[in-house]
Amino acid sequence: MRQGRGARSRARAAVTLGRAALVAVLVALLQVGGLAAPTWACACGGLEPLADGGPVVIDGETALVRHDGQTEDILLSFDMATDSESAALILPLPARAQLSLADTDTFEDLYERTRPEVVERTRWRGLGMPGFGMSGDGSGGAQVGSGVDVLEQRELGPFTVTQLTSDDAGAVTDWLGEHDYRVREPVVEATQPYLDEGWVIAAIQLSPGAEADGFDGGLQPVRASFPSDEMVYPMRMQAEAERSLPVRIYTLTEHRTVPALGDVEPELKFAGDISGDVTDGTTLAELTDGAGYLTRHDLTVRPEDATTDMTFAADSTDAPYREQVVHWQDAPWVLRLFIPSAGTFLAWAVIVPVLAVPTLLVVMLRRAWRAGQGPG
Repeated sequence: MRQGRGARSRARAAVTLGRAALVAVLVALLQVGGLAAPTWACACGGLEPLADGGPVVIDGETALVRHDGQTEDILLSFDMATDSESAALILPLPARAQLSLADTDTFEDLYERTRPEVVERTRWRGLGMPGFGMSGDGSGGAQVGSGVDVLEQRELGPFTVTQLTSDDAGAVTDWLGEHDYRVREPVVEATQPYLDEGWVIAAIQLSPGAEADGFDGGLQPVRASFPSDEMVYPMRMQAEAERSLPVRIYTLTEHRTVPALGDVEPELKFAGDISGDVTDGTTLAELTDGAGYLTRHDLTVRPEDATTDMTFAADSTDAPYREQVVHWQDAPWVLRLFIPSAGTFLAWAVIVPVLAVPTLLVVMLRRAWRAGQGPG
């Protein structure tokens, strides 16, 4: 599967963005009372608080990428928190998208389906040495003269969504600034490679209302459906980050899949067909129609790894898989006293004298008492 370009793409993708969820390359510096906050970058776009802006903290990114041969769907979520009551997000898409709201509990459902199997096992070993221990195994239109074409601008639940095209990231920066999207120029400049390839920039303003207490709660996700001739997940903007980003990727296809991103080695967590085990009428039921094989990989993406977007290929097998997490517990210590180890030998070196000394004293006292009694 090769990297798609907007004008020539044929599939459709859906992206989910939640309040505890957000985007791709996060803003390099945030304005907080005149102070600069650190750079945070993610895979697909840039996020920044608006006028009341407090710092944004992103701890991880989760996405569902779906492909049935013609249609691609991406549901994107970030583990994000900020004290701001409103925020703006930039998201590069291969083509103009159809935006809608997705089910709030989609990612919770996916996690429950793919969580590791916990296996309890007993470790039979001798006692550990003191101090050392033993570890377990462990609506739009062109803006004339702006250099930006506005394809759509409308309200979507708590979001204001705008889709833009341009051949100049500087023009996009100017347009965003004129329309109260306070995203710094370096963040938008990172979209230039996507603009060069004909991608669309989605600007999404999150405004939960005055009653909200920052973005550390949950919002109904946004779903963006757009043409794309490949199964691809935008990652290049992560190159602007200052630290590594934990990423969890779910895929829904006809077969088990393997993601590819440079030298990054994804860790398989789950693989299996879930098409017969979804609730009718839900977002997940729609996405599994024609593409019901679910695969989950976890990986950590360093900025230097994000030289290309993430692509996906069919695995060599469709065998189901679920990660096992083994919880080890030691056998009772009384039994461990009889299992050879350095700690066991040390224990017996202490136990024997402790038991022997009182016994010897008792014997000596009894002999002394008998000697004091004398003959008959």
